Order: sequence, then C-alpha cells, then structure tokens
Amino acid sequence: MTTPRWTVATLLAAALVVAAGCDDSSKPTEPKVNTNPTLPTADQLKADAAKAVDQGKAAVGSAAEKVKEATPAVVDKAKETTANAVDATKNAAANAGDALKGAAAKAPDAAKNAAAHATDATATARAQGTELLAKLRTAIQENKLTDAQTYVDGLERIKANLPPELKTQYEGLKASFDAMKAKAAGAVPQLNK
Repeated sequence: MTTPRWTVATLLAAALVVAAGCDDSSKPTEPKVNTNPTLPTADQLKADAAKAVDQGKAAVGSAAEKVKEATPAVVDKAKETTANAVDATKNAAANAGDALKGAAAKAPDAAKNAAAHATDATATARAQGTELLAKLRTAIQENKLTDAQTYVDGLERIKANLPPELKTQYEGLKASFDAMKAKAAGAVPQLNK
C-alpha cells in the first residue's frame, strides 16, 4: 500500500515541475493600436491624385492605340462584307430575271389549262343541271314532293355554276315546286306547323 502513495506523490511532483516550466510566451498577444493616427498631408493627397491621373491617361492611351491598330482590319472586313452583299444581290437579281422569264414562258400554258378546266367544269355543271332539271320536272308532274325536294337541293348546290338558260328553267320549276308544296301543306294542316 505504500507503493501506491509513493507513485501518487511522484506523479504529483512531476506534474508541478512540468507546470512550473511552461512558457507563457505561447499566449496570443494583443495587437498594438496606434492611439495617435496621422492623416495624410495635402501634398501626399496631391501626389496620389496625380499618380491616379497618370495611370488613367496611360490606360486611355493604351486603349486608343488598340483601337487605332484594329481599325484597318474592321474597315477591310466591312469592305469585304459589302462586296459579298453586292455580289449576292446581283446573283439574286439574275436568278429572279430567269425565274420571271420561265414564268412568262409557262403563262400561256397555264391559261390554256385554266380555260380547259373551266370549260370542263361548265360542261359538268351543264350535264348535272340538265339531268337534275329533267328529274325535277318529272317529280313535279308525278306529285312526288320528297323526290322533288332532293332534286331542288342538288340544283341549289350547283346553281352558281349553271349556265343562264338552265338557271331560268330552274327558277320556273322551283316556283312550280313551291306552289305544289304550299298546296300540299294546305291539304294537310300538320305541314304548316
């Protein structure tokens, strides 16, 4: 039991020796503050301002030199671009002239084709109109209102394309159909409702 006391005493003594030998210089020091600051003099301010002006002049001079050096290249590029635009315009004008010549050469053919199609459309309308008028005339003579209404509807759809003589015939037959329809409505009162 005495051994542990001796060991404890030795350890305490060693700790005191180590603690006594510690250096306080490792503690951070506070910065020194100048309590009497000095303001720059007017001459110092003038010198600093003159220095800044000189630096500004040097920068402007340098920029001016760079612009001066780059200007010929920009002018050359502008000339080249203008020349290219002029060439492109000339080519476009030549191509437009060729296109107009081609269109002018094709115009008579297009006119002939349009006239042929118009003739075909007129012939088709005439044939359909003649057929529908004959069927309408027969339906009116036979008092077939439903059939007559179908033929009137068909003629109304192509009425704008009918030749004048067929339009006149249609108007006469339509008047007869309307009269027949009114007569039938008078005979059957429910048709008026």
